[in-house]
Amino acid sequence: MHLNQHQLDTIHRDGFLLLPSLFSNSEIDRLSERLPALWSERCQANILEKDSDTVRMTLALHKRDKRFAELVVDPRLVTPAQQLRPEPLYIQQTKVNNKAPNSKDIWQWHHDFGNHRINDGIARPLALNIHVFLDDVDHFNGPICFIPGSHVAKDDTLIDHNVFYDDQTSSFAVWAVDDDVVKHRLLAAEKRQAGRSIVAATGVRGSALIFFDTTLHCSPANISLNKRSIFSMIVNPVSNKYTIDTRPDHLHHKDLTPLPNYAVAV
Repeated sequence: MHLNQHQLDTIHRDGFLLLPSLFSNSEIDRLSERLPALWSERCQANILEKDSDTVRMTLALHKRDKRFAELVVDPRLVTPAQQLRPEPLYIQQTKVNNKAPNSKDIWQWHHDFGNHRINDGIARPLALNIHVFLDDVDHFNGPICFIPGSHVAKDDTLIDHNVFYDDQTSSFAVWAVDDDVVKHRLLAAEKRQAGRSIVAATGVRGSALIFFDTTLHCSPANISLNKRSIFSMIVNPVSNKYTIDTRPDHLHHKDLTPLPNYAVAV
């Protein structure tokens, strides 16, 4: 699965790219049927919602389940990442973000590099977040929302947004961006993207999504009766590995074994 030039241009312009129906329904069924057993494990790698006993995030999936171990080396996910970052890549984190029906938990506006830089000592914003929709994602069940073009400054270099530590909004603390940063980037997106200030990444189950480490994103509450689960894998160049080793392995994996090299033609 190679990205074509239009897809490459799109992700470099917007900071994210949706790949509709990359996996079949039967492939998604095989992954989804493993989730109840993984959610039933009361362990540190399962993070609960703030006000309930529902698992909102389950981590280290490729180390806990064979089917997810197969998914993380699937060429349909790895090849596009190697096109964008043509050097050895390691798996920094895997998880499923879950939003139960009528779940009130959200993900506030943030960019992943804020967390990677401060928590893990990652020097450069080169990590890529690769998602697979395990359910249909619509505008009502908590889609991931992006500010197009928010990953770059005016000179098109990757930007490190100012962040603050937010341990109040939800059950999982993140380094979030404040309202002034969000407003500035929304206004910039309206000007740069011809009025597209926010885009909700929606699509059928089996669709994939790739975005850069500095792209501003959030997700609202699931106000529908439909669950919403999304698999996420973060990959990072080995040359850009963690320099702070204080977080547990399920939050940032210490195994730097490179992903298979699929001989990407860049």
